[in-house]
Amino acid sequence: MKWENKLWYLVSFLGGSFVCYLTLQISFFDIKKELDIPNIILSVITLIIGLFIAITLQKRINKGQNQYSYISNKLDALWNSFNGFSEKISYDNKMDISSIRVLIKEVIRPTTFLKHIFSSFKINDTCICDLEDKLDVFESMLSDCPAENNIIDISSEKEQIENMVLDINKCFLNILNEIQEL
Repeated sequence: MKWENKLWYLVSFLGGSFVCYLTLQISFFDIKKELDIPNIILSVITLIIGLFIAITLQKRINKGQNQYSYISNKLDALWNSFNGFSEKISYDNKMDISSIRVLIKEVIRPTTFLKHIFSSFKINDTCICDLEDKLDVFESMLSDCPAENNIIDISSEKEQIENMVLDINKCFLNILNEIQEL
């Protein structure tokens, strides 16, 4: 360690010691020798009310954070599953019939579960109901496409399907905005 740093430590120590010595001298403070009961009672009541408000606010913040993280994780998984499915649509005009079953299993059914979560947390669920309706229409649109040898040809409905994918992604965004307000 350099000599200059040691000198600053020594000066700081001596300065702090001198300040402590001066402040500890009782003659510098004007201390009342009697008790002020009304002010003590008001201080205690103010302390209790402040603690109650702080504890209540902290509980609300924790509840909101827990709800947000739980619902956010569920929504992310659902949205990722849908985006994985919709990528197949954007790259090819044909898809396997089993991919519709995957859509139902990984996206449509969990949407109902997410709707129940929204209801139980008393969160506005109109956006999730809208998503659920659009997913049902989307599934029926894919099911109505011509199929041969377990392969669905979506080329005739490609533009409508892609528009529906955009609408569903907008619904996911609306749900995300609703969750952000927690």
